[in-house]
Amino acid sequence: MPGDVFGLSGQVIEGQFRVDHPIGEGGFSLVYKGQHLGLDEAVAIKCLKLNTFPDTATIESFSRRFRDEGRIAYRLSQGNLDIVRSITAGTTVAPTTGALVPYMVLEWLDGCSLGVELRQRRAKGLHGRSLEEVIELFEPAAAAIAYAHEQGIVHRDIKPGNLYLSRTRAGTRLKVLDFGLAKIMDDGIGFAPTAQTLGTQNIICSFPYGAPEQFDPRVGLIGPWTDVYSFALLILEALRDKRVRSGEGLAQCALQAISPEYSMTCHALGIRVSPQVEVELGRAVAIIPTTRHRNVGAFWEQLKGAIGASSRRRPAKPEAPSAVDANVATVWDPRGAAMLEPPPEAVAPPPSFHGTAMMLDAPARPPPSTAAPSSTLPLASAPVAPPPASPLASTAAVSAPQQAYAPRYAAAPPAPSHPPPRQVAPPPPQLPGVRSGSSRAPLIAMVVVGAVALAVVLALLLLRILGHTHH
Repeated sequence: MPGDVFGLSGQVIEGQFRVDHPIGEGGFSLVYKGQHLGLDEAVAIKCLKLNTFPDTATIESFSRRFRDEGRIAYRLSQGNLDIVRSITAGTTVAPTTGALVPYMVLEWLDGCSLGVELRQRRAKGLHGRSLEEVIELFEPAAAAIAYAHEQGIVHRDIKPGNLYLSRTRAGTRLKVLDFGLAKIMDDGIGFAPTAQTLGTQNIICSFPYGAPEQFDPRVGLIGPWTDVYSFALLILEALRDKRVRSGEGLAQCALQAISPEYSMTCHALGIRVSPQVEVELGRAVAIIPTTRHRNVGAFWEQLKGAIGASSRRRPAKPEAPSAVDANVATVWDPRGAAMLEPPPEAVAPPPSFHGTAMMLDAPARPPPSTAAPSSTLPLASAPVAPPPASPLASTAAVSAPQQAYAPRYAAAPPAPSHPPPRQVAPPPPQLPGVRSGSSRAPLIAMVVVGAVALAVVLALLLLRILGHTHH
């Protein structure tokens, strides 16, 4: 248990918040468990450490901005229930030192941080959650951070310690803590003991989860995409139960964040996901900020879209027919034909069955006979050969397990019960006086026409000769 450096245990703040005892300490703050006397409910009282700031003006500036941040946290918690609820904020005086102590009263959460839960899983030898489990776990936190981005707030310190697995009546939900704290620590008003300097740049973040632009401003500006990077690192860590960035100190983590040699793709980390999902996660942890998703809302939407796209593209495996009674032949057509189940009382097809069952891998049938039917009998009364024996009849000797895993037969369409009527071509046009069906009719017609024409010509010549003689 951390020490009570402010001496606030047993004190009552603003006449309604009793400070009980310290329960946790970080680089920026000391957290007490307390009691809301008016509501008789447990609360968390977070007090910031100001002993590192050099002068009163800086302390006053910081305290004012902290109160502003408390109001922002209050508005965020009113709009999203997965952001830890802020009750009030103010400033008190430490009894031991007489120094100003900015504080914030927050809802009390039962459970543990994600960081504690990850350490417990590693101690048990677990090796990562499934993608579906990770999406379900981080869904509330993603919605909370996305809501904050919509309100113009950037967290800047997304890490396992700032995500809390809270036990509620509806189940365990992942809530987001400490919004805006890293932002307040920035912009020239000083830095807390956990902030370190790399060259001339003040580094204020949790080193294993900091984005490249937090280590080197030449990479790009800090914005919602900074939270995208840190949040994606947590997703990758949950998928394999092992931290993505192996470095511990500032120099090692900065090098791994900025250098392209340290690949953080799913393939390089040994995480098996679909190509679509790997693209979205790889984009979220890109070094250049403009390459990443613009905010956590866009990242989460596209990540879930990639999961849906990969599941739609995955071909569904056809279910093998279940084992059936040995007297029933189950037939499955891999081309999409319907299931055929002959009645159990008869293995062979009944008399009314006019089709055949074709074996897809059977040898080709011999060609049908080309002998012409008898001309003395109508086509409808021609004798019909009996159909070949159906392959279904042989399946009675096949055991049920073999039938279940041998989808080899497909049903052929049944033959019609009566043959279709013959199509007769219309008769050709006939010349007058010519008998139908005679093979010499066209020749006789040509002779008659030629004779008539010759007679006409001869008559005309005779008349012309007689005319010349008369004259």
